[in-house]
Amino acid sequence: MENNNFLKNSQNIVLGVCISASLVISTSILSNAVIKVKKTNNEVISVTGTTEEKIISDYATWSVYFSRRGTKLTDVYALLKKDLDEITAFTSSRGVKKEEISIYPISTTTIYVKNDKGIETNKIEGYLLGQYVEIKTSDVKTVSEIAYKASELINKGIQLESYNPSYFYTRLGELKIKLLQKASLDAKERAKTIAESVNSKVGIMRSSSMGVFQITPVNSTEVSGSGINDSTSLEKKAMAVVHMEFETKT
Repeated sequence: MENNNFLKNSQNIVLGVCISASLVISTSILSNAVIKVKKTNNEVISVTGTTEEKIISDYATWSVYFSRRGTKLTDVYALLKKDLDEITAFTSSRGVKKEEISIYPISTTTIYVKNDKGIETNKIEGYLLGQYVEIKTSDVKTVSEIAYKASELINKGIQLESYNPSYFYTRLGELKIKLLQKASLDAKERAKTIAESVNSKVGIMRSSSMGVFQITPVNSTEVSGSGINDSTSLEKKAMAVVHMEFETKT
C-alpha cells in the first residue's frame, strides 16, 4: 500500500514538473513569436533624395599646337621660335602671367623623299617642327577671350591648332559634402510625405548610400550611371543623389 502511494506521488511530481516545463517553453515560444511579429510590423520606406546647385568654374586650361616645315633645320627652328614669341606676346598682352604659361619641348620629324611606289628613301626632303603651349590659370574669363581670338594668330601666318578650353571647379570636396547634406534632408522629407499619406511616421534610418555625383552644363539633362564631370562649360550644374531607407511607425 505504501509502495502504491509512493508511486502515485512520484508520478504526480513528475507530471507537475513536465507541466511546468511545458508552460515555460510555451511562454518562451510565444514571447519569441510576439517579438518576431513586432519586428515584421515595421514597414520600410525607400526614397531617393536629390539636390543641385549652379557653380562657376574657377580654373581653366587652354593649349595650342603650332608647327613649321622646311628644308633647312635651322631655318625651320627660327620660324618656330618667331611663332612662339608671337604666341607668348599675344597671351601676355591679354593678362596671362608668365608663370601661367607652360612651353613644351619641340618635336622634330624628319621627312624623307618617297619613290614612285610611295616608299620612303634615305634622301631627306625636309623637317617638320612642332610645339605645344598651354595656359593654366584661375582667370577663366581671360582664357575664354584668348581662345575666341586665337584666329588673330592664324592671320599672322602661324600654322596653329587651337584646342577648346577646359573649365574646372577646384572646390569639389566641400561642395560634395554640402550637397550630400541637402540631398539627405530631401530624402527624409520625401519619406515623411509618403509616411503621412498612410497615417504613419518616419522612424529610424535603416540604410543610406551615396548615388552618382554629376557635374554637367547648366541646361543639360544628361545623366550617367558612372557620373559626369563636365569640363567644356564655364557655368555648370552640380547634382548629388542619396538613397535612404527609413522604418515607419504608427
